[in-house]
Amino acid sequence: MPKRKRAGAQPRPDGTLQGSSAPRTHPARDSRDPASTLRVQYRRWMLRRIAGWAVAAIGVVMIVVHVAIHLANVQVMSGQDLLIGYPMGAVLIIVGVVVVSRR
Repeated sequence: MPKRKRAGAQPRPDGTLQGSSAPRTHPARDSRDPASTLRVQYRRWMLRRIAGWAVAAIGVVMIVVHVAIHLANVQVMSGQDLLIGYPMGAVLIIVGVVVVSRR
């Protein structure tokens, strides 16, 4: 039984490589001007900041709601509410601030 050739890069008649290990170029990525690359990076950075502040705001709202419920003396849940609500709000605030502060 003859041995099969490995499916690697096969040279074409013009000297370029063809196959799975041939280097791939992305003309759309390579032809971008630096200004459009900066715009893409700025858009990602701004979306990350918006998402981070939104998560932090949700944490603040959660803590404020828990304070209001406990001041109004409403019994929604017993001690579980203290163990779940405040720490979860604090975790959301911390995660939001960490996301905002990343570069």
